[in-house]
Amino acid sequence: TRFAYRPGVSLRRVPDEIIKDQTTGEESILRSVLVAQNRKGFRPPTSFPALEHIDKVPLGESRLFSKEGEMLARDVEDDDNQVIMVSRMKVVPLSEQEMIPPIELTDRIDAFVSEMNSTDIPDNGEEVVHAVLGGHGLEE
Repeated sequence: TRFAYRPGVSLRRVPDEIIKDQTTGEESILRSVLVAQNRKGFRPPTSFPALEHIDKVPLGESRLFSKEGEMLARDVEDDDNQVIMVSRMKVVPLSEQEMIPPIELTDRIDAFVSEMNSTDIPDNGEEVVHAVLGGHGLEE
């Protein structure tokens, strides 16, 4: 799987919210994102997350949904690869001195891409690994 890297998640930015501290009364802006991933395979879902998940997924938590958008129980089985997990995460800005991504990481990514491009991995290699991990087809 070294040469079949995929982030495996889909992101959707949530509109900023103004929140008020209950003790001080100070207001601040909350930035968050919805993060969706299939329970099986390593490809990201194509139709998730949706903005209607904002009210169903509390900040810092995850919920399970069917591919049709119905919320499911936490312990639901996923035998046919139809379950998507949606999480809501707080966005924490980097300081002005930090770069996205950090330069050390971009150097490692560049080296990895060069190494990956020099291999004889078959075009369908990613599809095979995805299937081994329980995924089905290209459109998930």
